[in-house]
Amino acid sequence: MKKTAVLFTVLVFWLVIAKVGFAQQDHGSSLDAFFGLASEPAGDVGTGLGFGVGLNIPFTSVFDVSTRSDTTDNLVLRADLSYFSWDGDTSAPFVTFEEEFKRIPIFLGLRLFVPPGKIKAKRLGIYGEIGIELSFDEVEVKTTNTLAGTSVKTSDDEINFGVPIGAGIQYYISEKWYLGFYSRLHIISDSYFTLTGAVGFDL
Repeated sequence: MKKTAVLFTVLVFWLVIAKVGFAQQDHGSSLDAFFGLASEPAGDVGTGLGFGVGLNIPFTSVFDVSTRSDTTDNLVLRADLSYFSWDGDTSAPFVTFEEEFKRIPIFLGLRLFVPPGKIKAKRLGIYGEIGIELSFDEVEVKTTNTLAGTSVKTSDDEINFGVPIGAGIQYYISEKWYLGFYSRLHIISDSYFTLTGAVGFDL
C-alpha cells in the first residue's frame, strides 16, 4: 500500500501545479502504459504487481452516430493488455509450498466520462468503465519435503472469462500528455481488485 500512496501523492501534486487549459473533449485517441497493485486472488500469495499498455478511441470515431448526445460524445472504447503476478510461501510440518500465480488479462470495454462542462478543472477527466476480460492464468506450486530433501513442481494453465468494472481519473499535464489513476474489480474466477497508475499521450 505504500507504493499506492506514493503514486496517488504524485498524481495530486500534478493536479495542483498544472494550470487549467484546454477542455477534455478536445482530445482524441490515446495510448498509455500503466503499473499497479493487485489484491490476492487465491491461495496464500499476498499482494501482486502488474503492468501493461492500453488504447483509448472515441466511440464516435468508430461508430457512425446519427444523433449526438453527452453520452456518445464522452464515450470511449478501451482496450488493454496487462500482466500480473503473485507469489507466496506456506509451510506445514516437514513440508513447504512455494506458489506462483500469473495472470495475463485482455480487457475490452467502454469508458464513460463525466461531461467536461460539469467539471471546473478543464484538464481533468472522471470516468466509470465496464467491459469483458479474457484472462490467461497459470499457477505453479513447488512442494518441498524438508525431511527427505526432495521437491516436486506442479502447474496448471487455464483461460477464464470475466466482467471487470471500475472508475478512474486522468489529467492532462500538457497538450498531449496525461497522468491517470484508476481501480477495477475483476469479477472472474478467483476475483481480485487492482489499483493502477498510468502515463499516456494523444496519438
